[in-house]
Amino acid sequence: NIPSFYPSNYRNHLQFGRTGFYSQLKKIQLQFMARDIEGFSKNKYSKILEIGCGSGLLLLMLQQRGFRYLRGTDISNASEMFLSEKGIVFRKANIEKEFPYKERFDLIILNHVIEHLFDPVFVLSQCKQHLATDGKVIVITPNSNSIVFDLFKKYCDGINAPRHLFVFSPKSMENLRKKLIYNKLVFYPVLDPMQWAISLQNVFQNISFLRTRLKKGLAWYTVFLGVLFIPISLITRFGRKSASMMCVLE
Repeated sequence: NIPSFYPSNYRNHLQFGRTGFYSQLKKIQLQFMARDIEGFSKNKYSKILEIGCGSGLLLLMLQQRGFRYLRGTDISNASEMFLSEKGIVFRKANIEKEFPYKERFDLIILNHVIEHLFDPVFVLSQCKQHLATDGKVIVITPNSNSIVFDLFKKYCDGINAPRHLFVFSPKSMENLRKKLIYNKLVFYPVLDPMQWAISLQNVFQNISFLRTRLKKGLAWYTVFLGVLFIPISLITRFGRKSASMMCVLE
């Protein structure tokens, strides 16, 4: 039943070619993410794979920063035509059943993917087998050890049922590192104001007189809330209690 959780209008598959305010904010966020990922690469010739690439926009941002060996895979083929037009190789696959590429990669990216997996241990073990020497796996995921989780509890966007099957913390990621015998784990807090905004939207949607129609999972006011939550998101990031985290496994 998993594919039914991600219909053709699923928000993360619809970022490219969009001019709405939310899409523009998402592009800015991914531009910063691409810059951070560049810092983990050896050079512009690094082989990079994004698992669960969704719209493919992050791969495009990396291409714009000069990277040329880029590969993507996803359970949906929504971004296949877009990526192929840009010269980026895409293969549709269920990563929990097959690893779609034989080569080894310098960087393997799972951007808000690991929480969607039934067996994240298996997938991270497969990633390890497909890493080049000194390669890294970059995992971006909601952080359960965060203020937004403590405040909103069951309404927190990081739970996102039924799509999120696991929710991680720095401690649980360290446990995964030990289990899979990765040499090193480095944790970085990630700015994620939209998780605050959608969590508050979830509270409002549970109150009958505040409930409103959603478009692609968002209320009319949610993006504007995201802008207002940027200062709080910055504060929690500096306090290392951010709504999302980047975990780099080596």
